[in-house]
Amino acid sequence: MRFALPLIALGLLSACGGGDSGTGANGTAAAPVANVAAPAGKKWTDMVAVTPEGGYRIGNPDAAVKLVEYGSRTCPTCGAFGREGNEPLINNYVSTGKVSFEFRDFAIHGAPDLAAAVLGRCNGTATFVPLLEAMYQDQLATLDRMQAIPQAEQARLQSIPPLQAVTAWADAAGYVGSVGLMLYRNFGAADLDWLAFFTLGAYVASATGLVLTLASAVYFTRRLR
Repeated sequence: MRFALPLIALGLLSACGGGDSGTGANGTAAAPVANVAAPAGKKWTDMVAVTPEGGYRIGNPDAAVKLVEYGSRTCPTCGAFGREGNEPLINNYVSTGKVSFEFRDFAIHGAPDLAAAVLGRCNGTATFVPLLEAMYQDQLATLDRMQAIPQAEQARLQSIPPLQAVTAWADAAGYVGSVGLMLYRNFGAADLDWLAFFTLGAYVASATGLVLTLASAVYFTRRLR
């Protein structure tokens, strides 16, 4: 499914003027999709919204072409697409109003993906896209950290309750400690100001503290029984 997406996308985007003219079902040339102006004072690339399906959509909600990715933040193929394809997709197509791009987290690897998704969503729409891009930029280092976890510890992480597993994987993968660094590396591209940067840090710290508190409560409740 992940390999088929670029081929489908190329076919759809060709009608937007990004490739050779396509043909309709009856063999006639498909009409090119016209640019759509963003609301006054705004840019389509700055408009991010949560969809009813739980994804995060960037761009024109009424775009003629709606591209949806089911992505795993720990999947190397998804990471390659994120590093190489997201920027041209957003700059060349989403920015025109012709295409909207929606990302839906697909936790194919279980707790490690859930840990990344929780942190990636911790500040809502304000920083979802920059955090997603930053996680993919840092993905190879993250996977190296995960591969370095001893087999016995990996087995333990797989066997503990889901809530504890998400917290433990977030720590083991370095997400909690590196999320601020990832944002810092992408600070210019993300177009964030210092207030937003430190506000995000507060959200991350609060979300992490809440998860750790809940995990501790579950752990000590069971120990004291």
